[in-house]
Amino acid sequence: MTLKPHISPQRKNPPAFIITGPPQGGKTTCLQSIIPHLRERGVRIHGFIADGLMKDCIRTGFILEDLATGKRYPLSSSTPIPGAVQWKRFFFHPEGLQAGFSALSFQETSGLDLTIVDEVGPFEISGGVWAPCLDQMVWEKPRPLLWVVRKSLLRDVISRWQLNDLEVFEIPVPDPEAVAGCIARRIKEWKEGISQE
Repeated sequence: MTLKPHISPQRKNPPAFIITGPPQGGKTTCLQSIIPHLRERGVRIHGFIADGLMKDCIRTGFILEDLATGKRYPLSSSTPIPGAVQWKRFFFHPEGLQAGFSALSFQETSGLDLTIVDEVGPFEISGGVWAPCLDQMVWEKPRPLLWVVRKSLLRDVISRWQLNDLEVFEIPVPDPEAVAGCIARRIKEWKEGISQE
């Protein structure tokens, strides 16, 4: 089910940003290079990064890092886990899922400028994992967003969440500091516009 937007027609949508590229192409690494520059510019961030785990050049799972607290949690593994939620060949740890939902919780967003989600993929497009949180942050409580999306899914993600005030950064990004500057500037302009309403 797609929620209807609660934004007035006169109000400008919050800016949205996507980092895109091929699977295992360095999207998360790119994001990690941008985040320190965002913080240097006073952008208050929350959300999470999912660091990939590799063995013999094969993806074996992900570790979730809460960007507000710095805490890390096992998110998924290619090895079966008791009580886990399975998606294709990965098993999702209940602890990691709960940490992700907590990182995106609206109770934790007061005073924050940018919500980061690494990454938005096939499961979310079909309504799974983080999709309910993404629906809320786009439709019910809109705020500036920075998502990681593989290039083959870019159109589906844009269509699914109707992201129209959007800037896309395709890896490799030659200047992470410039990208952070662009994001910080767009957020500042949006906040100034809101304060004048």
